Amino acid sequence: MQAQQTFKFDGEMVAGVAYDGANVWASLMTKERGALARINRRTGAVERRVETPKIFGLAWDGSHLWGVADVGLLRLDPETLAVVKTLPRPAVEGFISGLAWDGEALWAGAYQQKKILKIDPETGAILREVASDRFVTGVTWANGDLWHAVDDEENPRRPTEMRHLDVETGAVLAGIEVPFPISGLGHDGEMFWCGDCSGGNIRTVSDGGGH
Repeated sequence: MQAQQTFKFDGEMVAGVAYDGANVWASLMTKERGALARINRRTGAVERRVETPKIFGLAWDGSHLWGVADVGLLRLDPETLAVVKTLPRPAVEGFISGLAWDGEALWAGAYQQKKILKIDPETGAILREVASDRFVTGVTWANGDLWHAVDDEENPRRPTEMRHLDVETGAVLAGIEVPFPISGLGHDGEMFWCGDCSGGNIRTVSDGGGH
């Protein structure tokens, strides 16, 4: 499935994407630094941009942003972008990729472990692990369903997919193939917003309606 829109930003990578009910937030990254940008979802215009530490995944919990950083999981005031809470980094080896909020808990991808972790937002404890058969990149909840993006370093010719996952069994219920590598993943109720880790792009993809 082809992307519906592509928005280009100043950065080498869009590492995280979240939707706050009105605007899209993106974590922009270069080798040297990071930034958070609030984006008009209709036009793609950057309405606010603040330099930050590198943030590798974003989520919106209804009142605050959450970000995955080297120091742990950060809860951020959306007005000032000040850190109001820090949770310990999940105790897994390798890269923590993507972040999502289900209404009660955080979900993050453990890239090398091919797992998705459910995390207590008060303590940072891992509440559940859901296995995947491919490397996990972006994670989001879309209208009550968990979706995540996957790639495959072991076989790079396999296409990137966004997958609708049964969180109880880990079964893949549906998949959407896309022709670009995904880092961050968000959903605005109608469309997926996909951070493209091959460049400073966000691409929107239809969820097919009914998800």
